Amino acid sequence: MARNQQTVRLSGGPGNGQVFYIDDWEERRRAAERMGRSPDDVRGWALGYRPEQPGSDIWVWTGGR
Repeated sequence: MARNQQTVRLSGGPGNGQVFYIDDWEERRRAAERMGRSPDDVRGWALGYRPEQPGSDIWVWTGGR
C-alpha cells in the first residue's frame, strides 16, 4: 500500500538530506518533547529544525534557536 502523504525534507544539521512522512516527523518531535529532550541533546535533534517558511516541506537546522 503506497502512502500518499506530504513529506518533510531536512536541510543542514544532523538529519541533513533525510526525508520523513509528515505524520512520522511530527511524532518524532512530540516524542522528543515528551521525553524532555532538547536540540542540544543528540537524542532531541529533531527539535532543532524549523520550516524554511510557513507551510514549507523543507525544514532547516536552527540548532533550537
